[in-house]
Amino acid sequence: MKNEASSKRVYAVIPFAMTISLFFLWGMAHNLNDILIAQFKRAFSLSNAQASLVQSAFYCAYLVMPLPVSIVMNKLGYRNAVLCGLAAYGVGAMLFWPAAAVHQYNAFLAVLFIIACGIVFLETSGMAMIAALGPSRSYEWRINLASAFNPVGSIAGILIGRQFIFPSVELTPVERTLLSPMQAASYSAIQANAVRWPYLAIGICVILWAVAIKMTPYPQAVDERRVNASFKGELAKLCKAPHFLYGVLVQLLYVGSQIACWSFLILYSKAQLPGITDRRAATYLIYSLCAFIAGRFTTTICLRWFTLAKICAVAASASVALCIVAAVVGGELGVSLDERQALGAILLELLGSLAAPQVDTALGRAAAQDHHRHQSRSEPPAHARPQPALARQGHHVIGPGFTMPEPGGRGKAGSGDGAPPARCCRRCRRAGR
Repeated sequence: MKNEASSKRVYAVIPFAMTISLFFLWGMAHNLNDILIAQFKRAFSLSNAQASLVQSAFYCAYLVMPLPVSIVMNKLGYRNAVLCGLAAYGVGAMLFWPAAAVHQYNAFLAVLFIIACGIVFLETSGMAMIAALGPSRSYEWRINLASAFNPVGSIAGILIGRQFIFPSVELTPVERTLLSPMQAASYSAIQANAVRWPYLAIGICVILWAVAIKMTPYPQAVDERRVNASFKGELAKLCKAPHFLYGVLVQLLYVGSQIACWSFLILYSKAQLPGITDRRAATYLIYSLCAFIAGRFTTTICLRWFTLAKICAVAASASVALCIVAAVVGGELGVSLDERQALGAILLELLGSLAAPQVDTALGRAAAQDHHRHQSRSEPPAHARPQPALARQGHHVIGPGFTMPEPGGRGKAGSGDGAPPARCCRRCRRAGR
């Protein structure tokens, strides 16, 4: 029996680890764009507005692909949708080679759109797979663990770009004006070709990872097809929920501010600190991502003592103040403040949770409940299952050792059947439960 239980745990851990890797992969793709903005600006002599088309081409896929992705998920299952995304991601990355050969900026933008289409598959299907790989009650823990690998992938993307794409020796604008037309064309081609090998290696790794996921045994729920899913019905329910609509608006603001902050941090650093190289400026971007990770964990810890509204108010005030100082003062102080804005970059994400309480979590929980609905048929009804001691005394259990009071619940912890009291919430302790 022990061996059988151990094998089941291994069976569950391996697909979960494989799915977590998807968060790493799309985090790496997102922040490699920040490297490409600076690299393409140098390679094609672009303005800041023209260079920002890298992000425009990338995120256009987020506008047009969600509905096709949802159809593929319902028709083919979550894992097949992930495989489609990995295939688009890998093929798009390898297409950087012919795009560099034709030396056309528009070709690179088209390739980035293909990669982004694959990323939309990964983000949408990956979240659903996380929901399917366990019970709905532990979905929050699983999604938080998986999300922790996203900024790790982002940092990896910056490191790859800094070491293998950015040149070790840069020409200043004055030095470039002294080049002959032939020398200028050769320099431009060298800068554009610098992206070939890194993206070729990434594309090969992504394709190999798709093969590994295909060969990995997953639970049946991951491959289940939902041909009878009512897309229109679910969309109508969401559109009637004001908190969901407000949450979508806040997420729009959050993603826009985050992309704007990180996309131009390298260019901003070079403008405010003349003489620094792209590699040095990329280091500031890594610091910013580390600050973002620190802000995420700090916020999670603070939620034990402070309400979400108070944390958001403090973060909003700090973020606005840092933005003003960075814009007005500039220089080295402005760059360092721009990094620290990442500590408050989680602000709008938190506000999204405030406006639409745990929308992502609720949707993921609903998906997990849909996956496990067939299991509930074999389980005894809720009133027939044994309840924890505190649940019978006016509390509901929210996790191992944690309970919350039920509305109108009464009784003392540990009374009645002599069971030892579980660790309770702060509200219950104040009430003497």
